[in-house]
Amino acid sequence: MFRILSFCILLASATAAFADTADEIQAAVGKFKGAFDAGDAQGVAEHYTADAVSHSPGWRPVSGREGIANMYSAFFNAGFSNLTWETQSITEIGENAAVEVRHDWTQRTDKNGNVTDHGFKVISVWRKGDDGAWRISHDSFNDLPDG
Repeated sequence: MFRILSFCILLASATAAFADTADEIQAAVGKFKGAFDAGDAQGVAEHYTADAVSHSPGWRPVSGREGIANMYSAFFNAGFSNLTWETQSITEIGENAAVEVRHDWTQRTDKNGNVTDHGFKVISVWRKGDDGAWRISHDSFNDLPDG
């Protein structure tokens, strides 16, 4: 009986800890989205670890916050805005968490305000820093087919 009770307590503790992790990551996602929607490339890059690597379609892998800030600056200069972020899963892996996301962005394609919508599937690894903040250490974007 004691073993069953101990197991239940351990399981409840792990479930509560995971719920905290998921809530903390979702809060970080909100801040990331705020920086993206403001067109703040440096602010977006602050949500990546100092040694982060980002893989985006049509780009060579980009490393470090400065490189990632430059990548997002290029996105914003190309007219990307209006990020939607649908977290599909969060899986805790030791001190990290894998996050599967659906992103949709709008791209202003000309001076008349015409836009194109882009959908991406993103897998990212988030790491909790010494300061308690969750940041992206690795991500990979894949274009979604139209429709």
